[in-house]
Amino acid sequence: MLDGLVAVVADRPPLDPSVLARLAHEVETVRAGREAGVQDQWAAALGGAGLLAIGPYPEVRHRSIEVPARASVELGERLVTVVFGPHDSSAVHRQVIDALVTCSGVEHHHAREALKALSRLAGDAADALGDGDLDCWGEVLRRSVEAQAALHPDLVGAPHRRAIEVARSSVPSGGRSTAPAAAADRSRSSPGGARRPARWRTRSVPPIPPGRSSASVRRPASPSPLV
Repeated sequence: MLDGLVAVVADRPPLDPSVLARLAHEVETVRAGREAGVQDQWAAALGGAGLLAIGPYPEVRHRSIEVPARASVELGERLVTVVFGPHDSSAVHRQVIDALVTCSGVEHHHAREALKALSRLAGDAADALGDGDLDCWGEVLRRSVEAQAALHPDLVGAPHRRAIEVARSSVPSGGRSTAPAAAADRSRSSPGGARRPARWRTRSVPPIPPGRSSASVRRPASPSPLV
């Protein structure tokens, strides 16, 4: 959307993806005054599968991941997207930042350890995806969700856990589920490379507590979903 606005209003050619990602982050953090990471903007601007090295914030270094063709096809058959409506994580981000900059106490230690774990898991996920090992990739993502919950419990809220339960219950006897690989409350995608069309079913996720967003699960006809 931002790239289209720039092209129309400023009458310029499309922006370089890295420039677009930085501008999108600036709109969110400077113009809108929200706390935000950089992963969503870079993933949306560059597309495909990649590993992002962040630091010093908000600087990003991107490395593309070549996903084997067979794994790309398998992702199209197994990857499930869960959408939870509107979401604002600015307050949670602020609490995480406060825990990190306090430089003392139990919360600071837990936040540092959780971020260390997430950093290691990012490399593990990139290796597994590059090898085309989706079961290993899903297991790494499952562990990353646990690390996010350790960083702050509201990063994996009640609707997310309910979606995870639905995914696990959808696996037939003898099948394998790597849920909760990528249950998310934003319209972001985990690294996946190319996908092919699949036969989708839509399933409601009841019940959602009052005040929470409703949710639905779109999943292809596959015995072993990667949620």
